[in-house]
Amino acid sequence: MKITFFDIYRNAEYKISKNTNSGMGTGNNYGTSYLAKIQNKLIKKAIHYPPQNCLYAMSILRVSGNDVNYSEKLIDNNSDLYIFTSSIVNFETELNSIKEFRQHTNVPFLVIGPFAEIQAEKYIDSDISGKTKIIIGEPESFFYENKKNNLLQVIEKSEKKIYSKNFYNLDLFPYPAWDIVFKSSERSNMRFLGNKKSVTIEGLRGCPYSCSFYCCYPNIQGKKLRIRNPENIFNEMCYMQDNLNVYNFTFRDPVFSIDKKNVNLLFNLIIKNKRKFNLCIETQLKDIDENDLDLMFAAGVKLIYVGIESSEEEVLKSVNRKNLSNNNIYEKIIKIEKKGIFVKGNYILGLPNDNYESCLKTIEFAEKINCTFAQFTVFTPMPVTPAWKNYKNKLDFKKYEEFTMWDLVIKHPNLEKKQIEKLKNRAALYYIKPKYIFKNLLKVFARAIF
Repeated sequence: MKITFFDIYRNAEYKISKNTNSGMGTGNNYGTSYLAKIQNKLIKKAIHYPPQNCLYAMSILRVSGNDVNYSEKLIDNNSDLYIFTSSIVNFETELNSIKEFRQHTNVPFLVIGPFAEIQAEKYIDSDISGKTKIIIGEPESFFYENKKNNLLQVIEKSEKKIYSKNFYNLDLFPYPAWDIVFKSSERSNMRFLGNKKSVTIEGLRGCPYSCSFYCCYPNIQGKKLRIRNPENIFNEMCYMQDNLNVYNFTFRDPVFSIDKKNVNLLFNLIIKNKRKFNLCIETQLKDIDENDLDLMFAAGVKLIYVGIESSEEEVLKSVNRKNLSNNNIYEKIIKIEKKGIFVKGNYILGLPNDNYESCLKTIEFAEKINCTFAQFTVFTPMPVTPAWKNYKNKLDFKKYEEFTMWDLVIKHPNLEKKQIEKLKNRAALYYIKPKYIFKNLLKVFARAIF
């Protein structure tokens, strides 16, 4: 059977991703100032990955004997089944894509991803033929459970919503089908790890931390950790390098270093086997052991994303966020970067107890830390989170595509939309501060080029 995955993106002047926010997606709109617009263009060119569930789904379907294809454009290639990826940040565009492509074929459509689960009726109703169905749950689980069945018959006999609520350890699945992506798209990259081929990889799914009030990961992947075997992760990386010439790996785990034992086993495997990888990880500062920094560097960790959110304790309390003290954050990041590892500090403007002054203090705190990268998003109650219930009656948006994580979509008690834009433009000045230029700029460009 021939199957094509459609991974469709709307036109924007900034990066649109379905790989982030646990598949809900993000749109990196850094602001309206000249500097912010430059940042928008640079990041759009520098980073792009397809969604994780798409990569695993393609690999499972191929192992089951299907001819699997991937496209970021609508193409009629006489497939027997077309599968659309979904996201909140491309929602209206995806609905139009289903409606448009239905004019060219009468075969079944599936839609996968967490936002398709939330807006199932709208995706279904976008297809006048009535042949679009939605997978509720992780699509990898559905395809894995039906790998020996006639998939078209299973889909035909199913209701409009196909439930697949089991969570599986990713070690059960074949390696993500990056070769299929590379055949049709040259956009997959992560220039801040270097100029070589890049892929995403997962060492675990799930997140147990209290920031589930506003964070999508524990609400979509569950709070229970599904941790992969370090040897399987290492073997996957070696396969990607040996067969696809991949050197750059971005781990999509929300809390990469939460299991110190497994992480150190992976790092030691890389070092023992003399593999040269460039790694990007995301974790919480409290889960980084300073005694292991030499090991991390030797294993190829080049960039760490850390959530800092706000410098103000009362603001953090409003979203159940528990951080290290500001002094400990500052000191720990300095130590990490002294080892030669870049740090990206992630901050959120417009949290529930924020006001204009507290947001400015957060930006100023980021400038004090002066880590290699700083990202300033905007508090956004996503439909899968408890925050959505709290703000459901205070929402202020026209399209779901405004849920970029960079735009204010609520009636904030202390901040207006124009103030948020002003704060975003102020935050964009981070990269032209003399202190930043002196410490970071040449290193960043050197890595992006070489």
